[in-house]
Amino acid sequence: MDVIFHLPYEIHVHTRRPSKCDIIDRDRYTYNVYSEYDRRRTFINWPKPFISSDELAKFGFYHYGGDKVKCAFCNIVVSDWVETDSPASEHIKHSPHCPLMTRRATQNIPINEAELNESLPEIVPDECSEYGCEHPTPKQSERYEHPDLMLEVNRMNSFANWPKSIRQRPRQLVDAGFFYSGQGDMVICFSCGLGLRDWEVDDIPLIEHAKYTSECFYLNLVQGPEFIANIKEAELKEDLLKKTVTRSVSHMGKEDCENMAENACKICYDKVADILLQPCNHCASCGSCSVSLKTCP
Repeated sequence: MDVIFHLPYEIHVHTRRPSKCDIIDRDRYTYNVYSEYDRRRTFINWPKPFISSDELAKFGFYHYGGDKVKCAFCNIVVSDWVETDSPASEHIKHSPHCPLMTRRATQNIPINEAELNESLPEIVPDECSEYGCEHPTPKQSERYEHPDLMLEVNRMNSFANWPKSIRQRPRQLVDAGFFYSGQGDMVICFSCGLGLRDWEVDDIPLIEHAKYTSECFYLNLVQGPEFIANIKEAELKEDLLKKTVTRSVSHMGKEDCENMAENACKICYDKVADILLQPCNHCASCGSCSVSLKTCP
């Protein structure tokens, strides 16, 4: 994995799962999830009648399968609704920085703007909060390095000529915020501008993204700071283990090295010789190599 560049941005938002779609197609009809009217139409098979689908749509949610709903503006996914739940309360509880719920500029198309404004929770400025700062919080699109690729469908379209030999599939890369640069296997995050290339077989796009930047607006939005912190911690532990092993080997004396060589498999010289051969009683090969032996090496 090779990092090309990245531009840091900061946000503190918690979410449950990553984004899956911005524009959905159901039964041959395309729904614009930024439109409250279209969001209402997605609730045709809503299984929880005690939670108002109109209220869910008003506060940015559209139906996401089962009893799951997803916000079109912060990508939070909420499920397991009970009768005492309130769409507005649950939304602000699980995504306190949602631009719709915090009255920031969005692409929302409300059915009744006055009614929405009356229903949205009041934001009380705090001296230490981003809402009480001297400089206003930038619009969501202003946080993105490539705002024209905010929509997943646009990022997916960029992968039309993605090399088929690369194991990472466009769906994985798009979910991780990347679009294809059109050069080799280099992808770029539409949000923070991080560029990655030289993908290895076992690389997971979301994890690689988190390894190289902890301040990406999109990554924090869809995964949360805890996910990124866990990836960073795991990477530090792996590096520490490698350094410890290297240091241990470098401090081995001549006698230790000779013992290692003496106990090594005489065929592969990699694993420890742990198979006792008959009838000579020599311990000269490892289990893997002994399978093909006919005589003692």
